[in-house]
Amino acid sequence: MSTEKFQGMAHEYAKYRPSYPENLYQFLYNNLNFSHQKIIADIGAGTGKFSLPLIKSGLKVYCIEPNKDMKDKMDEGLNVYENYIGISASAENTSLMDQSIDYIVCAQAFHWFNTSLFKQECKRILRTDNNIVLIWNVSDDNDELNNNHFHINKQYCPEFKGFSGGINKIDPYQFNEFFTNSPCNYKIFENNIFYDCVDTFIGKCLTGSYAPKIDDSNYKPYINSLKKMYEKYATRQGLVIKNNSVIYWGHV
Repeated sequence: MSTEKFQGMAHEYAKYRPSYPENLYQFLYNNLNFSHQKIIADIGAGTGKFSLPLIKSGLKVYCIEPNKDMKDKMDEGLNVYENYIGISASAENTSLMDQSIDYIVCAQAFHWFNTSLFKQECKRILRTDNNIVLIWNVSDDNDELNNNHFHINKQYCPEFKGFSGGINKIDPYQFNEFFTNSPCNYKIFENNIFYDCVDTFIGKCLTGSYAPKIDDSNYKPYINSLKKMYEKYATRQGLVIKNNSVIYWGHV
């Protein structure tokens, strides 16, 4: 069912969802040995937002995405690269060959997976005990604006469990049942997000799986509350959301 939550949202997802900071990628290259000799699998790749910089740098990346709308959008943007291979498949059954992958990355996706089945699939497709890297963009919960935003979502979005599926950016123990090394490694990168106008901010908010749809009774009050929040905190230049990109990595 999780694959259906983003159906029809690929254009907005590609347009409004934030990307990831350059120093995060540099960390993967310099500290986790990502290189042109390695083969990467991006599981739950969405529209390919995380993988694009890897592909542009020359790495061969298999992008696994079960949602047809997302996969089509990803193909549209990435098919021009020979080192991009897009595959329609789930995280739990990637269709990749046994021991064919050096590193697995999952950006904004792991919280949708069946963890135990995905762990088995990782063991099957990884060549050795190479790293699996889990990535999220996570709002700074010490910020007043983000707390206001959190409460708006709690009020109008019944399925809201917290930003990024409720992932806690400072708790490496939350993945104890997945990674064999406990606690797993993690690192935080500042990645503040800038919105140049209220429509861009609202567009991003509506890409959340929990966001009310246009025919929902909560839709209009949700939009109005977001507009008021934007007006309260924005400057003439726009709105800055304090955000971090966090990575967790380890073995299975």
